[in-house]
Amino acid sequence: MPVDLSLLAPEIALVTLATAILFLGLLLPKESRHGLSWLCIAGLLGVLGLTLSGWENQGTLYEGLFIVDQFAIFFKVTFLVAAFLVALGSQRYIDGIGDQSEYYSMLSFATLGMMVMASAGDFITLYLGLELMTIAFIILVCFQRTDARSTEAGIKYILLAGMSSAVLLYGLSLVYGVSGSVLITDVSRAVAQNQSPAIVLGLIMLVAGLGFKIAAVPFHMWAPDIYEGAPTPITAFLAAGSKAASFAVLLRVFVAALPGVWEYWTMLMAILAAVTIVVGNLVAIPQTNIKRLLAYSSIAQAGYILVGL
Repeated sequence: MPVDLSLLAPEIALVTLATAILFLGLLLPKESRHGLSWLCIAGLLGVLGLTLSGWENQGTLYEGLFIVDQFAIFFKVTFLVAAFLVALGSQRYIDGIGDQSEYYSMLSFATLGMMVMASAGDFITLYLGLELMTIAFIILVCFQRTDARSTEAGIKYILLAGMSSAVLLYGLSLVYGVSGSVLITDVSRAVAQNQSPAIVLGLIMLVAGLGFKIAAVPFHMWAPDIYEGAPTPITAFLAAGSKAASFAVLLRVFVAALPGVWEYWTMLMAILAAVTIVVGNLVAIPQTNIKRLLAYSSIAQAGYILVGL
């Protein structure tokens, strides 16, 4: 069966852009690298146009491993707009630090990871997109190597992200063990017929792993320190892009793969949403650092979005 690569056009274009920026940074003399920011901005606009032009071009690739539907395209447009605005707002900031090629390349790779997450039709693709986004963000968070707070934020992020990824992966493996498939559509059918205790345990681990990614209470402990230590444009991108990507995965997994066990996770999500809203807003009140205030604000907003779920 022939593969319609036009469905993958935005991702192919973005990985080409990210790789080109990285290699141009190695080849160009230092004084000529300032143009890489404009290359990134123009490239992201081009990928955004490519994504919007394919709004009606929907389908699946590789027997359901990669899904291109309006849900995925909506989130991809959101990620690209956020990345474009962050790249636009980073120019003066990064010019003062240097290393433009690494910064704009990692920004593009983080966006690519988010786009893969939004279109993931199975657990393996989902996890690959998640790790691509996370590793790129780890590099971006500790980008100011001479700043102790930035380095500390990077170390905290890599440790806590590794722990949450392990919990999420174990939860996914339990769901796979019961359903016998990693495809979200197959999992939905299998779970509806076999509601074993392993599914409930896997469900709890999925909530914990994804709860870290969206910074829901009590999995929010990483957000204030990392928001404070990260470069300011990356704080904005973490608050908008990575959180939107995590919610895209949350919706895809719980609504598409686990509707058969909704009675187990709806009350859990309701309690999580309520606690997140209350704690996020109350702890934001005494904050004196604007980035920490933004972190607690985004925690509370995660709770509001969970209400919708």
